[in-house]
Amino acid sequence: GCPSKKVNQSKGGAYLLSDLKLLEQIILPIRKSFTGTLTAKIRTGFHDTILFDDIIYLLNEIGVEAITVHGRTRDQLYKGVANWEYIARAVEISDVPIIGNGDVWIPEDIKKLFSYTQCHSVMCARGALKTPWLARLYKENHYDSQSEVELLEERKNMITDYYNVLDKEYRQHGAFESFRLSRFKGLTRYLFDDFECGESFRSKLLRAQKLSDFFSELENIGRLY
Repeated sequence: GCPSKKVNQSKGGAYLLSDLKLLEQIILPIRKSFTGTLTAKIRTGFHDTILFDDIIYLLNEIGVEAITVHGRTRDQLYKGVANWEYIARAVEISDVPIIGNGDVWIPEDIKKLFSYTQCHSVMCARGALKTPWLARLYKENHYDSQSEVELLEERKNMITDYYNVLDKEYRQHGAFESFRLSRFKGLTRYLFDDFECGESFRSKLLRAQKLSDFFSELENIGRLY
């Protein structure tokens, strides 16, 4: 499912969705030598979706035990809206569990994806980077009780605790400050989306030279709106 240009030019990632012989040649030896659970994450196709059904059938035949379907082709990258109809189609024709993926941003999206596709599970990718506690919100039935405005306010209130917990975990594993700062900056990519001044706040965090500067700036998070 990887859409990276460099990976695809090397006939890896989502390119394999256009060459089913090569896909089979890669997966079969893995299946024969690997005794654990083998899953695959795919897109709906490379340039188009013509081979989608064949891909699902092939993965079933060669021993993949679950398939995650991201409802976009490789050429779509992350543009437009994920087409959940292909997830529903995979559920219809697959003998192994299908995991739905694509445009899962809020708890209600998880509920809708389950309902629309009857998939076995839901994978949250960018949505989990934006709201790392998204699965908890869904399990606590927040899709029925919170508006998007309320979810945004909760995200603002949770961000500082999120970074404090991460910092504690990294310290326990002996991570250097430079690594922690770099990692924390990387995690700002989606956390501040949807806030009107989110990009300017994120820019201040990215300019932090020390971890103490990063956390000092976080103290101003109450000003986000």
